[in-house]
Formats: sequence, C-alpha cells, structure tokens
Amino acid sequence: MQATAQPIQSSERIDLIDVLRGFAVFGILMVNMPLMFEPITAMFDGLPEDAPLADEVFKNFILVFFTGKFYLLFSSLFGFGFWIFIHKGGEQKPELLSAYKRRLFFLLLFGIAHITFLWPGDILFYYALFGFLLILFRNTPDRKALWWMMIFIFIPSIFTAMIVGLLKLVAGIPEVQNEIERSFEEQAAVVSELVGRAREVYSSGSFAEVMAMNWEQWLNLTDGIVFFYSTVLGMFIFGYMVARRGILSQLEQNRALLQTVFRVSLFVAIVSNTLLFISDKKIDINIFDNWLLLNMTMSQIGGLSLMLVYVSGFALLFANGKAVRVSRYLAPVGRMALTNYISHSLITAILFMPWGFGLFGKIAIWQGVLLSIAIYAMQIPLSSWWLSRYQFGPLEWLWRSLTYLKLQPFRKG
Repeated sequence: MQATAQPIQSSERIDLIDVLRGFAVFGILMVNMPLMFEPITAMFDGLPEDAPLADEVFKNFILVFFTGKFYLLFSSLFGFGFWIFIHKGGEQKPELLSAYKRRLFFLLLFGIAHITFLWPGDILFYYALFGFLLILFRNTPDRKALWWMMIFIFIPSIFTAMIVGLLKLVAGIPEVQNEIERSFEEQAAVVSELVGRAREVYSSGSFAEVMAMNWEQWLNLTDGIVFFYSTVLGMFIFGYMVARRGILSQLEQNRALLQTVFRVSLFVAIVSNTLLFISDKKIDINIFDNWLLLNMTMSQIGGLSLMLVYVSGFALLFANGKAVRVSRYLAPVGRMALTNYISHSLITAILFMPWGFGLFGKIAIWQGVLLSIAIYAMQIPLSSWWLSRYQFGPLEWLWRSLTYLKLQPFRKG
C-alpha cells in the first residue's frame, strides 16, 4: 500500500486553491477573534448596551463581510482537497481511501488537542467527523449530490422554521406556552452562569481549570451540530463537486460560468446580507420568532452567496492573469493553513490567558480587528520564509507523516 499511497507533489498543486485557503485563514481569524478574548458562549449575549460606537461598527463589519462566509469557504476547500486526495493518478484507489481515513483520524486527534489546550471554538473535530461522512458521497451523481448539499446547508433554517411553526401552533395553549417560556429562561440562565464562570476562569484560573472550562464550553455548543455544523457537510459536498467538474482547475473553459456566478452571487449577497444586518438588530437569540428565522436563513444565503463572490472573483483574477501578486502573498499562508490556524489559537492564548499576558476580557472588538490584521500580516512573510526552507508547514509535515505512516521529506534540498 505504501508504494501507491503517496502525498501530492508541489507541481500538482493548484495555486488558486492555495490562495483561497490563505484568504480563508484571514477571514476565519477575523470571525474567531471576538470569541477568543471573551467566553465563546457569550456570543449569544450580543453587545452590552454601553458598548462604544467603534465596537458596534466593527461588529457589523465582521457580521456582513466575514461571519458565515469563511467557514463555508474553508469547508468547500476541504471537500475540494478530498477529491484531489483520492484521485491521484486519475482514479480512486482503495489504498488512497484507507490513507484518507487515517488522515481524518489524526485530524480528529488534532482537534481534541486543540480544544483541550488552546480554544473550545475548534472546527477540526467536526471536520474530521464529517469527513468520514463525506466519503459516503464520493460516487454520488451531481444532481443527487446537489440535493444533499442543499439539505445539509439549510438544516439550520429548516429546524428553526419547524420550531417557530410549532411555537405558533401552541401559542393559544397557556400551559404549553408557559412551559416553553420557562424552558427558554432556564437555558438562558444556564448559559449566563457558564459565561460568568468562564470569564473568571479565563481571567485568573489555573491551566488545569482553563482546560476543563474549554471542554465545558465546547460541550455547551454541541447543539451546533443541528444549528451550525451541518452546513459544513453540505459545503464539503459542494467543494467535492466543484473539484470533480474541474471548475477551478480549468479556468479558461469556465470563464463565462465564473462571470455569471460572480454577477448573480453579488446581487444575492447584497440583498441577503442587508436583510441579515436588519434582522440582527431585531433578534433575541433565546426567542424563536420570525426575526430569528429570517436571520438564520439570510445568514445561510448571505454566507453562501458572498463566499461565491469571493471565490469567483479570485478565479477571474487568475483567469485574466492578474493574480501574481495576490498569489505571492496568500498562497504560502494557504499551504500552511493548519499551522496558521492553530497558531491563531496559540498566539491569542498567550495574549489572553492567565498563564500568558492575562488580557482576557480587556480587549474591545475594534482592537481585536486590528490584532487580527497584525497577526495575519505577520503570517504572510513568515509563511513565505518557512516554505523557502521547508517543504511543508510543521503541522502539515506531521499530519502527512502520520497519514502515510512514514516520515516525509521536510527540508528543501
């Protein structure tokens, strides 16, 4: 098996995919940063009433241009990478599938370590789990795969609509209505209590207490399997389909398609993200009503459409031969995406945790935006410097070596 299951060579890489992955690394950092200097469960609370105007402006900036867009992009690139992985040499081979399952297993371990030692907002754990499910769709025809993709993407909106409809049905039954309201209030109280304890632990707790709190917060977010993470699997399928159709590897042949996608997606993105912005001012996360349903739906549509604007925009730059400078800056970051992603958590843990500089809870959103830009600006030259000397990022090298059960070449000759 080891004779045929080999990693992809540098000459086989698609620069556009590395650029998109590098761009996604920046977007994910922008979204995650406000959840790193506050308890991640505090995302349900919104801004305090006395929040400065700058925080309101930057929160809305992140909401419209970043939130719900870049995890979709990163997820679709994961699906794209799966297609490339199991089609080395042009055909699926059993040994490649076995190697990919090993790859997912070790990604799962990376995710567990990430949650334990650094940050409970990890995405790698679910990537690994849903990666195993993605394998089941590898031979699904495009039309059927498209339906599955749409179902998984809109599961959050579907479930929200079901709950809103159910609440309207029981609105005239006082006993049921009171029970539901009491249930929501109890859940809100539990989350509020957890947020309070998390702030205390992340401000002055021991390392062991921080690790325990990481898992407590992560477990409190497991309902995201229905209201968030299901979309990840839908985007896995989407990325796999894009790779299978060669849309991003044959840019010249698909130029007209990419132009149409750009124009249509831009229009949909403007409308849906405007409605997302409006509904975000109206919702109470603990109240399932029409505003929450609109917000959830526009988050899905706005995220998908703006993601397509970003992807088709970069693809057209490449098709027109105008992406040399962009590629020089972003591609190295994308080639070290795992290392850079984990580095975000390591850097912010050092800055915010009590065993570091202890800045947890002392950073405003606008400062977090500037910090995100500074960290990413540092990662661009560092990634270029590293890849000029080494074949892979350090975590990419470790992941490859574990996948193929053999130490991979590291230094460049």
